[in-house]
Amino acid sequence: MLPINPSQNTQPSLSSYFSKLASYFSSTQARNYDSSESMVQIGNGLMNNLVIGTNNTANNHIYLAASDSKLLETLMLQHIFALQPSIKPLVNLDSAIEKLQKRYLEGLQEDNEIKDALSNYVAPEGMELHDPTRFDLKRKVQDFLSSDKKVLLLLGEAGSGKSTFNRDLAVSLWEAYLQGGKSKNMPIPVFIGLSSLSGPVRNLVSAFFEKQGFSKEQIKELQSKHRFVLILDGFDEIEHRQQIFYKDNELDDWKGSKIIISSRPEYLGPNHQYKFHSPGERTTLQEYRLAPFSEETIKRYIDRYSKTNSNAVWSAERYKEALEEPSLKELVSNPFLLKITLNVLPELSQRGQTENQRLTRIAIYDQFVKSWFDRSQQRLDQILELNSKERAEFKKLEREGFADFGVEYSQELALEMYQAGEVVTHYQAVTHARWKKNDTSTEADWHKRLLSNEDATTMLMRLNAPLICQNKADDSGKEYRFIHKSLRDYFVARALWEELGIDVELKQSAWFNQINIVKDPAVLQYLAEQVQLETELKERLLKVVERSKEEPELEVGAANALTILVKSGVYLSGKDFNGIRARGADLSYGIFDLTQFKGADLKETNWYRAWLRGVNLNGANLAGIELGEKPTLKIEKEVYACCYSPDGRWLAVANADGIGLYGTETLELVHTYGDRRVMSVAFSCDGQWLASGSKDSTVALWGVSDTRALAHIYRGHEGGVKGVAFSHDSQWVASGSDDKTVKLWGVSGARTLEHTYAGHKNWVSSIAFSHDSQWLASGSWDKTVKLWSVGGTKDLVHTYTGHKNRVKSIAFSPDGQWVASGSDDEAVKLWSVFDARALAHTYAGHKRGVNSVAFSPDGQWVVSGSDDEAVKLWSVGGTKDLVHTYIGHKNRVKSIAFSHDSQWIASGSDDKTVKLWGLSGSRAIVHTYHRHKDWINSVAFSSDGQFDSGDNMVKLWSISNARTLAHVYVGHEGRSRVAVSPNGQWVASSSDDKTVKLWSTSGACSLAHIYANTYTGEFIWSFVTDIAFSSDSQWIALGTIDNTVLLWGVSGARALAHTYGGHQHGVMSVTFSSDGLWLASGSYDTTVKLWHVSGDRSLAHTYAGHTGAVNSVAFSSDGQWLASGSYDTTVKSWPVSGDRSVAHTYTGHTESVNSVAFSADGQWLASGSLDNTVRLWSVRTSDCQAILQDFGSIYVVAWQISPDGTAMLATGGQAVRLWRVFYNSGQIGKITLDWTSRQDTLTVTDALIENARNLSPLNAALLRERGAGQAQISE
Repeated sequence: MLPINPSQNTQPSLSSYFSKLASYFSSTQARNYDSSESMVQIGNGLMNNLVIGTNNTANNHIYLAASDSKLLETLMLQHIFALQPSIKPLVNLDSAIEKLQKRYLEGLQEDNEIKDALSNYVAPEGMELHDPTRFDLKRKVQDFLSSDKKVLLLLGEAGSGKSTFNRDLAVSLWEAYLQGGKSKNMPIPVFIGLSSLSGPVRNLVSAFFEKQGFSKEQIKELQSKHRFVLILDGFDEIEHRQQIFYKDNELDDWKGSKIIISSRPEYLGPNHQYKFHSPGERTTLQEYRLAPFSEETIKRYIDRYSKTNSNAVWSAERYKEALEEPSLKELVSNPFLLKITLNVLPELSQRGQTENQRLTRIAIYDQFVKSWFDRSQQRLDQILELNSKERAEFKKLEREGFADFGVEYSQELALEMYQAGEVVTHYQAVTHARWKKNDTSTEADWHKRLLSNEDATTMLMRLNAPLICQNKADDSGKEYRFIHKSLRDYFVARALWEELGIDVELKQSAWFNQINIVKDPAVLQYLAEQVQLETELKERLLKVVERSKEEPELEVGAANALTILVKSGVYLSGKDFNGIRARGADLSYGIFDLTQFKGADLKETNWYRAWLRGVNLNGANLAGIELGEKPTLKIEKEVYACCYSPDGRWLAVANADGIGLYGTETLELVHTYGDRRVMSVAFSCDGQWLASGSKDSTVALWGVSDTRALAHIYRGHEGGVKGVAFSHDSQWVASGSDDKTVKLWGVSGARTLEHTYAGHKNWVSSIAFSHDSQWLASGSWDKTVKLWSVGGTKDLVHTYTGHKNRVKSIAFSPDGQWVASGSDDEAVKLWSVFDARALAHTYAGHKRGVNSVAFSPDGQWVVSGSDDEAVKLWSVGGTKDLVHTYIGHKNRVKSIAFSHDSQWIASGSDDKTVKLWGLSGSRAIVHTYHRHKDWINSVAFSSDGQFDSGDNMVKLWSISNARTLAHVYVGHEGRSRVAVSPNGQWVASSSDDKTVKLWSTSGACSLAHIYANTYTGEFIWSFVTDIAFSSDSQWIALGTIDNTVLLWGVSGARALAHTYGGHQHGVMSVTFSSDGLWLASGSYDTTVKLWHVSGDRSLAHTYAGHTGAVNSVAFSSDGQWLASGSYDTTVKSWPVSGDRSVAHTYTGHTESVNSVAFSADGQWLASGSLDNTVRLWSVRTSDCQAILQDFGSIYVVAWQISPDGTAMLATGGQAVRLWRVFYNSGQIGKITLDWTSRQDTLTVTDALIENARNLSPLNAALLRERGAGQAQISE
């Protein structure tokens, strides 16, 4: 999109407008929204607001006080928020715009829900999509309005305040418009609630203006003569979300206008950006999200709430004190939840529900709804005349439970609206019908059944439900919606769980089997929370799944049930799901260890990042399943370069033999170009050409379509060509060479050399064009990045310096603002292209040189590939953090490329593979059970059934049935090592921050002591590598990097008792024997030393035999054996007494053994390794009886006995996992996953897929690559 031209009078610049607008943005809090309660007297009846706050409920409560039949008609005619006149065609545009503004502002005052929200409005903060840094959202919107960008996508969860922000923004913009004298230079704000524009029409913007009385001709005139800020609220609430919204609404026709679209992110769908911009104009789209309320913002809201709500039960200070409750803190960061929480807290407190009880979101909604109907009941009882017909009807409802009837009615309406896909529904005809759905009802239209006027009971329920009613603008009936969409979703979820809770068997006609909630995160969140609260629901859901085996009609219900179970965190390991029918279920992040799915109908199910180890899919229908990943491309030689075509159809991969052209849908090789030693490749932006740079100093131009022939060879370089790039207009191809020059060649015509750029002092490794083709950047082994002009004199414009080693790769951002460079100095640097052309940021994190960098086409990400075998994803906006590290290559990463839709990263490596990484996965919510943020390098059990785990924080877990997180100890910096005292009273932790801390496990779990050097008073100065408690919990031993073992007291003065010295290098591991007599230490010097704990604490023995560092040592429970794991890939066992020579060497690991541990009964020895396996060895026979594999590097193993007597093995790496190990007569049997702290990787090791039906070739290849299809699983 071209910048707005200030000289165009018909489309004036916005810049002058914003100096005036700024004052309106800054004075939002001072704006006075009238918060008075409205009451309307009608005859002998009263229409009154049920006060929740002051104005935050609908003005839709009509209370009957007379038996006059005419009264009902009178009341219904006035049951509206906005008495809008019939809108006739508009004649004068200026007056029409005035009416538009007047109508909008009047609507804010007439809708008490909106009015109340604005009266309590506290300006929210915003964030970038994947950056937690907060900013002033209105200020950012102001920046957007004065920028060259066209569309702002404003995202936020349900209740985050999107609509309130948008409405307040519209008020600010109208005020600025009026202050500007209604000049055509001033953009006109138009707030459009998308949910009110139902029907088959796709162009909702035009439909809105037509609804306001504008003709098609007048709309065209508005588009050409005026600028607008179109605020399109509630994209997530429209029917046609899957369509291309920008195109369908013809937003390009609104020349010079700005578009703001709000939505809940979970309803956007994958790769959503393309829906909101013109083709090829991704950079015109800006995305922000509303930040959760901070503690400070919550306090400001409470102050404002107390000020504007004179009837508030509590003072502001009491509200603030109550909200310190930990379970409430997170809930009330959501503005709508905060609002209703302030309403219900006093009542919950009176009922004693806020003391020593975790409050949930459902509890808040339950109380809000109960309060709503209780107050309605009280007021009806006061105002209905004693002998009236209406009072008699009311008393019937009251005897049977007025609030229960109100909830039942609301649920029924919510379900019908949900099934119809309506957030706003409408009704015109007035006919008699009962609202209660039953099998004998002859009323086919649910609108008549639930929204008719003639039945007094129905009307009483509707007029007292939490609904908003408005007349439709065209007088074609009334519109109804719940006062907040989250309430509709709550009622749907509540109806479903109540339906499941009934003792009778679920009918096929039940709502649970009629509506599909699989892809609705809002409803699923309520249901998942309820399953966690009401554990009986788990069994009822499993029963629905089980019944689908024999009743195919329950397919929808089974898919719903399975999805809910997974989202609730229920483990479905070992389940017999043979033959179930659950088409379309969302099983992403689910745990299905050794689960049976033989013959199951699993069409179109989503298995993204699920745990599927050992599942049996024999005969299952897997048509259309979603895995969210692609298999690895295996290339015969090292990969030099790879790139995607702009249209996303092709992936080019270059190696020493030439260039392979692969189709991105099938990953099949469709063509091979040449046999030359290609070093670099690039597609032209029009997709017609592929250029390659070769070691033979030439550049080749190849056709991409038809014959894919060689079109031209460019000659002129005097060294290998390491970089090629096309200009975005496909007019030029540039090449960078070992001859220290950059050359510019014509793509069409004579294809001659246009220019040679000289100035680098060493090889040119990489080149890139800016998006507008004005600039050409080059990176060189001379440690610099140079910026050259493409037009005119083609001069050197700037030289960027700052890298400490050769620059290997560069890339331009899509908006042309940044150049990224990767270097052998292990850094990725971001440089500004304009203004000062300075260093903007340095991304640090790689451990070796960076070979390749690339920007995502949407401009949000930089990705880098390195000699350290890792691919790293970095954010471009905000704090520019590391977002994700992709691990999997076995050799250095040479080349990186983004797909055209920014959803896939291709990485080519010297390991002869190209891996395809899903970007959406790295941005998805990881199913984590209070996850650790780094590798877990320490796990320790206590004797009372708790265990600790450490990375850069220390976490105390209960291993009872709940597997709950008991406490998080915060205070360390860097990776932590932990130990739990055998008596369960203490947790000791050491860290890279060189401190050792002792924590209590009871009460407040407070810090009891920090161990300090007794001579200097400083914290322990050496790096503590390991920590262990003695069996009597009286001593702590610390292994240190300075070759010593320190022995400290746990009680009393907690003084240093002894320093064991003798190792020649750092101590890696320490452990006490169970009888407390011995202390063993393993060292980087390849030895294990055995020390006396009491007496003179002397050295008893040195075990020698390892050829690498000893990483771990462990005693058997009877104290007879000592095991050691080493960097030399072996595990050794040694006798503690006698001649102490090596008893056995266990071999099988292929990389360093990081941890060893004996089982409690001494039968088994577990070892965890960097080779991604855990091996279980028989101590008696020395054979390896089981291997757990493919779960990432293992840094720690530990054993414990579960309360039911089963042996539990804990493993720590990327996650803490607990395994049940079953064995009998010296033989290990089944091993099942019992619990994991984190699940975010597709795991299919030993899954059986050979006889699965309708599995796509691509998915089959991926599953086999991950280890499926090879196991012989028992039937």
